Amino acid sequence: MKLSNKTLVKLRELINEGTVYRTGPDLIKFFSNLGFSDVYGQGFGSRKDYTDARLQKINGTPEMDKCLKLLFAPVEFIENPLHLDECISAFNAYLAFDGWKVIRNNVEISFGRAVPDIDGLIKDSSHETPIEVDAGGLEAFLKKQFEEINLTKILREDSLIDVLDQRLKELKSCLVDAPLASVLMAGSILECVLLSLGIANRTAFERASKAPRGKNVQDWNLSEYIDVAYELGYVMPDVYKFSSTLRQFRNYIHPHRQMMERFRPDSDTAHICFHVLKAAIAQINERL
Repeated sequence: MKLSNKTLVKLRELINEGTVYRTGPDLIKFFSNLGFSDVYGQGFGSRKDYTDARLQKINGTPEMDKCLKLLFAPVEFIENPLHLDECISAFNAYLAFDGWKVIRNNVEISFGRAVPDIDGLIKDSSHETPIEVDAGGLEAFLKKQFEEINLTKILREDSLIDVLDQRLKELKSCLVDAPLASVLMAGSILECVLLSLGIANRTAFERASKAPRGKNVQDWNLSEYIDVAYELGYVMPDVYKFSSTLRQFRNYIHPHRQMMERFRPDSDTAHICFHVLKAAIAQINERL
């Protein structure tokens, strides 16, 4: 597949930071899958120039097809599949002018012919099988009632409980008018709760099959805590299923990452995150 210069620029943006943020070493690793044997070190130059040069090398060769399949591999977006489709859609708006589109059919990535319309949008869908949003499941989850959040069974330090109680008060006051702040606080509270749970049950957590290898439990991220808490039965499938936004909360602390991921939370998003937080703490308390 041969791409125009404008499409190559968009592709470079997606590789460097649009899908995930890739450092210099990350880019070396990415392009090593496409036949390059570069070494990161002094004189590497800018990430932009490096990626542009490598894309020019593979443009018009079978490696370009491989590059796109590697970039949009669904396995790399397990925690946020909606972001994958947003990235594909954004890229297809450019790729259409080259006569192509990226197609996601469940976990398979392929290519098809496309024609741009006057706005540069794909007339056909960017993926053949639309994502099924389980609106009914979410609605049922949000209807579940939980008691007021009680941290005393999970946490042992009164001073830490006081800090989190204060964050809970601020979270509730921000749900409507400051949804991003609510999401960030909900994520930080849940991470603290699961960190404390993991430290108290270190052996079980670190021996779990989903535990990240080579990392002490206090060094995990929220997504890793949730995976292991689910495996060990501390949280139920509903929390695991609807926790995708909270798993990424640290990304949204950084404005640039928020911009690249097009994260624009509203009050509904904030309420879902708060409900996930309440459900998770309630389920953990039931298990203890």
